[in-house]
Amino acid sequence: MHVSRDTNAIFFRLGPGDALPDAIFARLREAGVATGALRAHGILEHVELRTFSPQTRTLGTSRTLAGALHAIAIEGTVGLSEGSPQAVLRALLSRETDAGVETLSGVVASARVVALEVVVTSAQDLALPLAHEPRAGMAMLGDGASPSPSPSPSPALTPSPAPTQSPTPNP
Repeated sequence: MHVSRDTNAIFFRLGPGDALPDAIFARLREAGVATGALRAHGILEHVELRTFSPQTRTLGTSRTLAGALHAIAIEGTVGLSEGSPQAVLRALLSRETDAGVETLSGVVASARVVALEVVVTSAQDLALPLAHEPRAGMAMLGDGASPSPSPSPSPALTPSPAPTQSPTPNP
């Protein structure tokens, strides 16, 4: 078990034409994230999705989903692979079809972003590796590294401006 005593939350958006997962990984590098938890939601298109096969205990071959899909939830655990932050992006997607609403899930191998909002909770004092877990057939956090600082310095964070209140109308 690894416990972080120094966490930060990082918020960002990806826009039209950004490619997953590379655009997320680039933002993680920019922010100096080595280990953390990622959540996202938005609209994706041309999604390449892989699902777990219980027979082979690995991720199966990719299916390409054409058109736009609602990314209801994307989650992943961030860890290091060859010194760079990576994550397995697990997604719950939906789309309207002639037969009604279709819900799909799996690991996003690639996708093009229409709009995506991402929140990352970064464990600033941990740098844990991602390692292939043979029983699950996918990358998961490994036990190898002990607590250490992020692989690259975090940029100076700009605090968000204080929210403004609307004037209250006089009765």
